[in-house]
Amino acid sequence: MALDLLERKTLMTLQEVSDLLRVSQSTVKKKSARGEIPSVKIGRARRFRPEDVYRYISANTRQSGGTHDAA
Repeated sequence: MALDLLERKTLMTLQEVSDLLRVSQSTVKKKSARGEIPSVKIGRARRFRPEDVYRYISANTRQSGGTHDAA
């Protein structure tokens, strides 16, 4: 379902991003304000491009069992 949403929607609402990430709307707002998840302001509302949300998820996904040592 989540991938369907990412593929179909042009822009996602704050609520949709919050639901997808399973975090509060406040957390999404903070991440947007810090530039972690880019957003577009339309009037008083923030909207998110699905590809930016997917990029955020990919960048913050940890591989299990691995270590992150600097070479």
